[in-house]
Amino acid sequence: MSERGKILEFSSEKRGDLQKEKNDGIKTLEIIQVVDPSKDPEILVTCDLIDGVVQFKGDEGVIEELRKEEFYWEGQKVTPDDGEKFLWAVKASYRNPYFLARKIK
Repeated sequence: MSERGKILEFSSEKRGDLQKEKNDGIKTLEIIQVVDPSKDPEILVTCDLIDGVVQFKGDEGVIEELRKEEFYWEGQKVTPDDGEKFLWAVKASYRNPYFLARKIK
């Protein structure tokens, strides 16, 4: 199989994983920072879905950035009031190896 075929095969597998994850829903998301890969990451912010609205706990500077930044999900701008769609948009946006969003529940 060509390298291109391997890439396409890998991509479709990952899409399937994301679809399964989306079907499971999302209730809590952590924004983490990895300073030293040999140590546990630092949890900067926890985002909880409470009564359909996202609530933040943690570093006030990061929380302020989350409130200011424009996030889009499925072509529409979303805010913390959009609940789960906002969490998915944040998770999709923060994928850097040193600063990322990870689903908890």
